[in-house]
Amino acid sequence: MNYSKFLRFPLHCIPYFDELLSSYIYRLAAQNRISTFFIMHHIGNTYAGLSVRVRYNINMISDFNCLKQLCYLAGFDTEIFQRMTMHKYKKILSMEGRKNSAWQTSNNFWFNAIRIRICPFCLKEAMYYRVHWKLQPLCACPKHKVLLLDKCAVCGQPIRDINPGTRIIYPLGKCWNCDAEFAKMKAISLKNDTQGLQYQRKIIQAKLL
Repeated sequence: MNYSKFLRFPLHCIPYFDELLSSYIYRLAAQNRISTFFIMHHIGNTYAGLSVRVRYNINMISDFNCLKQLCYLAGFDTEIFQRMTMHKYKKILSMEGRKNSAWQTSNNFWFNAIRIRICPFCLKEAMYYRVHWKLQPLCACPKHKVLLLDKCAVCGQPIRDINPGTRIIYPLGKCWNCDAEFAKMKAISLKNDTQGLQYQRKIIQAKLL
């Protein structure tokens, strides 16, 4: 497909190495003052193979042909966007004996499409969501040695991931219910749990299997 008819975004948004794709799309849209739904709408229309289910769960996408237009608009290679999805965890997200596409299920033991855990200290350093925060078994941040937050400390509502495929967008780094900032919240220290933190590192590095 010829992408030259699409104008590249005037303001480029540099992706972080371990950034989640939904987080990047949110930042890209905000920087160019457009909606994430506008971006996802064009991605979906470009590639017919992008099902509605995957469009609303862009972090689990496995066929990167449908992201070529996004690569053109953002000015980056497909490989960069590939590492921003759950693709690196495809082995542990898959179930033996099932089809290759089975790993894209919305919710399973390893992955939750709606919710996400966050580290307030990581957000304080840089405001973006990390890819590995989507993994269900990951409950700690090895870098800061704290327990990840899965609920808002103010209102108690579960922390939700950004869904760029809908018109309702949850703000990056803030509670969808009360607008409290996650970076200002406290987290339980795990500095003495050396073995547990080592296990969490293996999860992030996809070395469990």
